[in-house]
Amino acid sequence: IVDGVVMNKIKIVGIFALIVIVLTSCNLPIGVTTSGDTEGADYQALVDQAVAETMAAETQNSAPPAQENPPADVPDVPQFTPTVTLTPTVTLTSTSQVPMVSVTVDTNCRFGPGSVYDLVGGLLVGQNAEVVGRNATSDYWVIRLPSNPSVTCWIWGQYATVAGNSSSLPIIEPPPTPTPTRTPTRTLPAPVAVPVITVVNNSSTTICYVYISLSSSSSWGGDQLGSSVIPGGGSYSWPVSPDTYDIKLEDCSHTVLKTSFNNTITSNFTFSYP
Repeated sequence: IVDGVVMNKIKIVGIFALIVIVLTSCNLPIGVTTSGDTEGADYQALVDQAVAETMAAETQNSAPPAQENPPADVPDVPQFTPTVTLTPTVTLTSTSQVPMVSVTVDTNCRFGPGSVYDLVGGLLVGQNAEVVGRNATSDYWVIRLPSNPSVTCWIWGQYATVAGNSSSLPIIEPPPTPTPTRTPTRTLPAPVAVPVITVVNNSSTTICYVYISLSSSSSWGGDQLGSSVIPGGGSYSWPVSPDTYDIKLEDCSHTVLKTSFNNTITSNFTFSYP
């Protein structure tokens, strides 16, 4: 700063000297006026004014810089406030720690694992139930009955899907199987003895037709042997209801071999030929 002031003073002196030289060349003494002549005074005033203006200009050039604050009549530069963009907080949905079960087929819920236990209710397709336990092999689940959560029961896992952490479920021992109700044995009446008519062939002739009919009937009816025959030494039996019967035997050419009428049969009866 001191060097700047010195230089300004040197410039002022130089300018003053230049003015003096110019005036001298015009044969006008500096600072001297002639009597009755006002031009010397005018020149002196011009010199003083030039010196003053020169010094004012130099003073302005060497003046300290203007304050940083803008003049009152100059509008401030607008200050922009940055807009803060808020990042939405991500809400994490935690997986339910309570295991829940659903089924793909309507499933019975019983007092124990198996059909030997009484039925309590059921878990229907579209329903969810809280799982509170399992058996040792994890093929049956103990749930809270959706229609009455205070009741627990067992469902088969064949059609069940468990969502949630099932590894920490307690293993529940099945309850004792219910004692089956004994059905009293019905005492059947003694079978009624059914009488049997047996035809014995004691001849060498083959018996091909046997007719057995009620004595009250007016016809013999059909052959009782059908496609069978009674060879010599053979026999054939028919069960009948207790009643009175007529019996007729024929050979294979329909020749009557023997007949018997009005045989009251209430027990086994043997009819022999001849």
